[in-house]
Amino acid sequence: MNVFFVTGSVVITPPLTGTILPGLTRDSVLTLLDDLGIEAKERLITIDEVFQAHVAGELKEAFGVGTAATVAPIERIGYREREIQLQVGQSGSIGSKVRSLLQAIQTGREPDKHDWLIPL
Repeated sequence: MNVFFVTGSVVITPPLTGTILPGLTRDSVLTLLDDLGIEAKERLITIDEVFQAHVAGELKEAFGVGTAATVAPIERIGYREREIQLQVGQSGSIGSKVRSLLQAIQTGREPDKHDWLIPL
């Protein structure tokens, strides 16, 4: 599973280095964010940066993406003695928009303009 953080109006996900593995769902989410006109950056992000963004009121949401979960909101992030509580299930969140669009493409309710589907 890969992780995405929404800070301000930008979505940040770690680059494919070290322990971050490539994945189709990750690639699909990055493509859909671009389609939606949402800026996404692949760059290193530290846990301290995540906590600082939360304290500053800039961390809007976090979500994980992967084959089994597709796009799943993250409600809590804990590290050592610190914990962040995030709002989940908010209408209009970036994570929910991407999840809905991905599911709509998978089920044929939206056109597959990226040729991801294989008709059987």
